[in-house]
Amino acid sequence: MVVALTGATGLLGSNILFELFSQYRHSPGQLTVWVLGRPADRQPLAERLSELMQTDGRHYLQIADPAPFLDRIRAVDCFLGHPNLGIADDSFREMKQHPPDLFIHCAAAVDFRDQPGVVEQLRQINVEGTQQVLALSEALGVPDFAIVSTAYVCGIRSGEVAPDFSAPNPTFRNPYERSKLEAEQLVKQAGAEGRFKRVHCFRPTTICGRLIEPPIGYTPKFDVFYAWLAFFLRLKIKQLGRLDYETPAFIDIRVALRRGSGLNIIPADYAAKALVHICLQRPPSQAYHLASPGLTDNYDDLPGLLAFIKVSLPDFVEKMPADLTPLERVYYHRSVGKIYDPYISKPVPLFSLDSLHEQLPVDFPECPLVKGPALHALLEFAKQHDFGL
Repeated sequence: MVVALTGATGLLGSNILFELFSQYRHSPGQLTVWVLGRPADRQPLAERLSELMQTDGRHYLQIADPAPFLDRIRAVDCFLGHPNLGIADDSFREMKQHPPDLFIHCAAAVDFRDQPGVVEQLRQINVEGTQQVLALSEALGVPDFAIVSTAYVCGIRSGEVAPDFSAPNPTFRNPYERSKLEAEQLVKQAGAEGRFKRVHCFRPTTICGRLIEPPIGYTPKFDVFYAWLAFFLRLKIKQLGRLDYETPAFIDIRVALRRGSGLNIIPADYAAKALVHICLQRPPSQAYHLASPGLTDNYDDLPGLLAFIKVSLPDFVEKMPADLTPLERVYYHRSVGKIYDPYISKPVPLFSLDSLHEQLPVDFPECPLVKGPALHALLEFAKQHDFGL
């Protein structure tokens, strides 16, 4: 089996890489993974991947020596949005000699801001980059193509949403969601035109650290709800003059939370396991939600996040107050409130899991709910790393 993968150094992409190796743990020689990515901080891609496997990969696979798996990785420098993806001719010829059976496009720019420069980058990487990856896959004769999109391409809406649903005029929370829908549409068009035998679209919700494979809670980055909580932790540090998890602090910000709603959060390892299982089974073209069957409730669970760092707020409100204080203006207009308020103060759809469950065997692991002890485990890991501050 030959697989090509973009985004392998990200949270979900790295778990996909590890899960691919997990499926071939007893016969690694039967799997080759072309990893397409970019160098970072003057560190070549091959070194980044070696470091990834020596640290997190070793823990996920629970092995002492990742060398047998590292030997199956072929690193290819790739730059989404650049002409021909910036892939060297020699690398392309080598891939042509050993073409992938499956291409998993997981790489993307994830930025919820709406500044013109950000919007242009989203278009360049998420839309134009996907078009280039499709062209590369077609040139290599790849039969199966899978893209990682986002569940929120459906826009702001309530009620049940099918994984292939596309609203005629969706109201998006941010330009990122729009860019992912446009990328998804390119992939679906390629499938409809018969450019690939099978096309799969995976729509994950909010992705958190691992809750199945060790180390529990692991994540290399602290965005989404971690970043929301880190905002209040920063204010607490400013108030106390030090990082202190034990001393209580009151932050005078009225946070808008929609009652009866919440965040749909899915652990990275569960999402990776489901995606890899489906892709390796090679079913007919389909779309899937990678989503939790239950919400992390705004009023039942989010207060626990604040309690974890011993921060208290005024009572939650149903919508952004009209009479914002200076600190509240920072929250709602210049920081995490601007980014995440559209998610925690708006309706959350019921993401249909029918197509996902149809493809997973009865003994497949259940999706851990991000509540109670599971949520606490995620926060404990984040605390060990000071929420990325």
